[in-house]
Amino acid sequence: MRYARQSDGSSQFDMMCTAPKLWPQYLLTVLCNLGTLSFGLHSGWLAPLHLRLMSADSPLERPLTTEEISWIGSIPAVSFLLGTFVFGCLLQKVGRRPSALLAVAPNILCFLVLMLSHNVYMIYAARFLAGFTAAGAVLVTPVYVNESAGEDIRGFLCGLSAFFVNIGVLISATAGGYFPYWLFNAICLSFSLVFVAFYPWLPETPVFLASRGKTKEASEVLKKLGRETEPELATETGDHRKGLRDLLSDGTFTRSLFLGVGVMTAHQSSADAPPSSRTPPKSSTSPAAACRRAGRKFLLMASLIVMGTCLCILSVFTFLRNRCETDGFGWVPAATIFVYMIGFSSGIGSVSFVLVTELFLPEVRGISGAVCGAWASILGFVSIKFFPVVAEQVSLACILAAYAVFCSTGTLFAYFFVVETRGKSSREIVDLLARKRTETDLEMRGR
Repeated sequence: MRYARQSDGSSQFDMMCTAPKLWPQYLLTVLCNLGTLSFGLHSGWLAPLHLRLMSADSPLERPLTTEEISWIGSIPAVSFLLGTFVFGCLLQKVGRRPSALLAVAPNILCFLVLMLSHNVYMIYAARFLAGFTAAGAVLVTPVYVNESAGEDIRGFLCGLSAFFVNIGVLISATAGGYFPYWLFNAICLSFSLVFVAFYPWLPETPVFLASRGKTKEASEVLKKLGRETEPELATETGDHRKGLRDLLSDGTFTRSLFLGVGVMTAHQSSADAPPSSRTPPKSSTSPAAACRRAGRKFLLMASLIVMGTCLCILSVFTFLRNRCETDGFGWVPAATIFVYMIGFSSGIGSVSFVLVTELFLPEVRGISGAVCGAWASILGFVSIKFFPVVAEQVSLACILAAYAVFCSTGTLFAYFFVVETRGKSSREIVDLLARKRTETDLEMRGR
């Protein structure tokens, strides 16, 4: 394709962005996902450092205790819950672009405090900021990318968030074990500084601008992103003349919220949360490509079926291990866990966040994201916190069997309730939910 002709007075960057190319959308996605990469850095920060912090060679004024290490690991969950509501409101009030910058600000402060920390209380404060900025990354990035990407590559670009999170975990796992404490935190800080350096070139999303009645500005952003203008604006936004209260009281919003909470429940109850807090990254760009080629609903169901099957196999193997000879089948747990991780990362691990963004109109994505994110954080905290406690009271086989039942329930939920969103605009998805709601009401009245 040829570049569009450069207009008088425009910069080379503007000229290239107006070309019918997809690379501006890819570049915007990479820059936005520096926030989710930082989320991965925080998720993997403690794993390579906890032994060093507890040793006589601790970079702090004294070695830390096991209790202090446990607090360092759990404090981000508290601030994450708070951050979901803060950034949910910011998305609604100030827009996607300023919210992205505000999500990075506490991350910069966090790593600065970690670089200069000399006692455990400074680490506590930094980890509180880490959870807060993680909430911003989880809420803001999917919405920003979803509203900036074209329909044909939206699933792929939104699915890249899981890839960047795991890249962040990988960086922490490697750099944290080989570099000095201050240098490791400086490396983590550098990614946020790169985002700040490129922030002036990031536009507000065209969908948010159109929802505020700024159609002209939205069309200009669409042109820079290599997308069409009026046709896409007409299908991407809702009726911005409606008040927020009217949109929230709409039965379609309630159905969308029901689906969003259900999908996040399936995500958090799939047995991934407890092991993921202790294991290395397990994703690649494959789920992003799958989001583009296969339907969201299909990937969700296939992922849960694979995971449920693997959990059943692990449950049976664990049950039989203490009752009969299993020496010849020692490969079964490793192979099953490997398949389980592929199933998770290729489906529900990334598709759930794509769905939660696509199910809602732009006018209510901040509020819906806050509710779904808060619910997910509560379930994740409960799962991680009480998994070892429950494991001491009942057998591991029973726990694995229970998680398999959760996966089966999630599969049924996806089959009967989740709608396919691939290739559809936000307006089309909401209209589809409205029609299904009307059909359900008519069936109920017919009875």
